[in-house]
Amino acid sequence: MNITRPGFSLVEVLVALVMVSITITSLLSLQGMLSKIVYKDSMQWKAEQLAVQMLADSDRKEPLEPGASFEQEQDGFKGKYTISKPQEKSPLGDIKDLYSEKVTVSWTRLGVPQDFTLVRFSYRPKPSSAEATAGHARSAEKPAKATT
Repeated sequence: MNITRPGFSLVEVLVALVMVSITITSLLSLQGMLSKIVYKDSMQWKAEQLAVQMLADSDRKEPLEPGASFEQEQDGFKGKYTISKPQEKSPLGDIKDLYSEKVTVSWTRLGVPQDFTLVRFSYRPKPSSAEATAGHARSAEKPAKATT
């Protein structure tokens, strides 16, 4: 007489264990790759933030002449800002008062040098002498006090 009992055979249990172990191994290796990608992206993001900050700083400074540059370091990142006229051979080179602003941020990741470059074109017309005189006169005026 053949009696069947409910449950799993030893072979079925071993096959299920092999499948689960393969799945877990794949997930662990995927997690390692994802953490490397997240780390790389966070470094890239920090470099972009420094570049954007340096461009904003250049807007707050006195108008910079072509060839001017400044550097800034932050959390292991080194940024260099330069301003220049577009190349004369470029179609943009004919536009008066157009400047190319370039920020290059460098850092080292696992002993390998990395860099990120951000370029912005800006139109900065120089005020005429009449506008400059009027601007100085306006800045010398004191604002009227508000009455309540």
